Amino acid sequence: MECGMPVGRRESLKDPALRLSGVMLLIGGVMAFLHLSRMVHLPPHHDPTLREFGVAAVAYVGTISGGILLIHGLHIFDEIEMPRRSRLDHGLDQSTGYSVMPSEAVRPKPQIDRLRLDRHALVREGAL
Repeated sequence: MECGMPVGRRESLKDPALRLSGVMLLIGGVMAFLHLSRMVHLPPHHDPTLREFGVAAVAYVGTISGGILLIHGLHIFDEIEMPRRSRLDHGLDQSTGYSVMPSEAVRPKPQIDRLRLDRHALVREGAL
């Protein structure tokens, strides 16, 4: 027998734990924004410092990721159906994994093979 909680109980605690961590990140981000506001408005007025940029980045990432975790919880790991044209495997043969390209007869030939360089000017064959 395995030590600890049963698997079902552990699974049921993941969603509230993710949402709670989202709340904590959100609170931390808001506190960082308040601290940044105090830092920026301290007299004398000054150019932004590297520390202020760092606090702003932490505040932004904290509030965004906290909000996402709070709203979605465990559903951030849900698989979604992608449209065919957006898939990375678009144009791949599922059995072999090789690219399925249209035949050469359907593909237009590049126009460059009918051009030649003549005295530093590009002219069409037979134009002269």
